Amino acid sequence: MFKLPNIIKKALIFVLVLLAIIYSCLYINTHKFDRHNETQLAKLKTINPNAYLIFSRFINDIHTHTPYIVYIQSTLRSYKEQEKLHNDDPFNAKPGTSKHNKGLAIDFNVKYKYCLNGGWLKKADYLQWKQSGIITIAQKYGLFWGGNFKTKKDCVHFEIR
Repeated sequence: MFKLPNIIKKALIFVLVLLAIIYSCLYINTHKFDRHNETQLAKLKTINPNAYLIFSRFINDIHTHTPYIVYIQSTLRSYKEQEKLHNDDPFNAKPGTSKHNKGLAIDFNVKYKYCLNGGWLKKADYLQWKQSGIITIAQKYGLFWGGNFKTKKDCVHFEIR
């Protein structure tokens, strides 16, 4: 019977342990985001159950068909929250006119699944968003992408029209 030298055995064990660590980090990251996203989406359930379903399926498709993990920043916003955002930046919708006030919009960032640190698409990364496959998935659900706003691009914004 063929016996592996000790150095090869140790190298194989090291590689297996390293792979296990990487897998567990990815698993934990993904599930941490899932719990956070469900908490955010739950805000829509009572206000707009249809929006909840559409956005849940949209996010699930992103996780399934792209190399990205979604991290929701904002769903339903109060009048007061929207007022503050509008006062901070007049390009933000006026309170009462934002799709967020009606539970018809979400803002989220995405993180590349296979990057433990970093790998985030930023709000200003217009071309990367266009090439990510996420916009095509949004179109499947009839969602409008904030990157198509005529004035100020908002790549993290998706809404039901």
